[in-house]
Amino acid sequence: MEAFKELVMLEQLKFSRREVKDLLLSSLVIGFILHLYLNLRTGNWVLNVLISTIIAAPAFVFHEIAHKLVAQRYDCKAEYYFLPQWAVTSVFLSLFGWAMGVDLIFATVGAVVISTAYEIRIGFRFVSLTMEERGKIALAGPATNLLLLVLFKSLEPFNSIFGVAAYLNLAIAFFNTLPIPPLDGSKVFSWSVIPWSALFSTELLFLLFMDLIPLEGLVALSLIIWIILFLWLQKYTKVKL
Repeated sequence: MEAFKELVMLEQLKFSRREVKDLLLSSLVIGFILHLYLNLRTGNWVLNVLISTIIAAPAFVFHEIAHKLVAQRYDCKAEYYFLPQWAVTSVFLSLFGWAMGVDLIFATVGAVVISTAYEIRIGFRFVSLTMEERGKIALAGPATNLLLLVLFKSLEPFNSIFGVAAYLNLAIAFFNTLPIPPLDGSKVFSWSVIPWSALFSTELLFLLFMDLIPLEGLVALSLIIWIILFLWLQKYTKVKL
């Protein structure tokens, strides 16, 4: 039975050709936006875009894949879509910021569309998501960016380009954790203030002290903050993790 469940899960994790194409296209658009602000000086703007895409792709792609996988874990249909209108708006705003000399990186080019009612081989499937499940689906994206942040920051001594990747993951995580609909943070906050507080406090800690405190110290401080928040919120509020 367990082997069968594993096979079913593997089947769910597949991506369509359209999704792969959309993810690649989205990564290129974000790479183009990022290259405006990176002083790579290769002498070739195409090469600059490709390098920027390599830096940006993990932060963006793994964020979206995390949403998709957790949603599929709860039997939802989840597919990534490149949204041309969003992409054009992002490029326009980023070009405007670059021309004005302002660091305005706006990179919303697509989204994972989650369906709780969809057609299957025989009939339809209907899924009812709880607030907790919706919160965990939303949490998966920025949490993945935090993990990538720690990974790339630890690799920064080998090449400064990893430091850029670390900051990009921090920016994506911080923006998406804001408790403003329809961002991920609003769904996590609606589920439970505990994981939201842990996530946001960690991002804020890295944002303020990433260049001042060694990575090991930041991770240790984050764990201490998580414990304090958990104990305090569990004691003085009715929220549950």
